[in-house]
Amino acid sequence: MTHSALQIAGFLSTVGVLSYLFAMVEIQIEGSGGWASNLPTWRIEKHWLLDMFFGGRPLTGYHAWVLPFILLI
Repeated sequence: MTHSALQIAGFLSTVGVLSYLFAMVEIQIEGSGGWASNLPTWRIEKHWLLDMFFGGRPLTGYHAWVLPFILLI
């Protein structure tokens, strides 16, 4: 493998491990209810933008902070 190929392999491995770890955190936080239904956070239940972007599911404080965090990583 060339130096460039090793860097790409290392990067992809790191992204894979971080993705797995964050998925495990999500499972532990959200629990069996899913979509932060049991979390003590604010939520917006009905809005036409939620129908368009979230499939009608509510926007919660948890998701309002986690989504930009993931997008910025």
